[in-house]
Amino acid sequence: MINKKKIIITVMLFTLVFPLISHGETFDFEMNANSTDVEGKLNAQLPVYGTYLSTGVGIITSEDDDSYWLSNLNAALKDNILSDSLTFGLGFKGLFGQAEVDNQEYKIRALNFFGIGEYDFRRTNLKLPLSLSLSYSMSPTPLNFSDTKKYQEFIFTVYGHIVGNAAIIAGYRNIDARFDADPDDVKHSEDAYFFGIKLIF
Repeated sequence: MINKKKIIITVMLFTLVFPLISHGETFDFEMNANSTDVEGKLNAQLPVYGTYLSTGVGIITSEDDDSYWLSNLNAALKDNILSDSLTFGLGFKGLFGQAEVDNQEYKIRALNFFGIGEYDFRRTNLKLPLSLSLSYSMSPTPLNFSDTKKYQEFIFTVYGHIVGNAAIIAGYRNIDARFDADPDDVKHSEDAYFFGIKLIF
């Protein structure tokens, strides 16, 4: 399902987020994959009034039996809570993509509420070269468009910081998209583990 539409949408999303990324205090690039999926992400952190704004763009494509592709543009205000090692953020994630269910193609269009929590063991007394990230996004009915009636996504990621500006990734992703007609019957669901690398600039 890799086609010109995917490339055009990815370029458009990157163009939208690039002005923010270019002014970022730090930015990073992630690439992860498993036997059927490939995903790329570009994120930036910008200081905003004592806290910071995290922005990012990403695309994932899968060539499984029920193939799909999904691009996103996200932004969240993040800050440390309780300690320097724990970070929490709230924001929005816009989704644009397509899924194939029983040989029928459905468009994914949604604006999600987006929450993320991160814990960095490098900033604790243990000084372990590990950090954890947990994110959840979901869209209530009024924020779903086109064929989409419901969308939610859960991602858990472990980062092993092998050097100062790079990390290896192991994670789990759950996606649940419901579509037109009877959304309980027409859906795309995925439970997947993935591995990859993160570069920090």
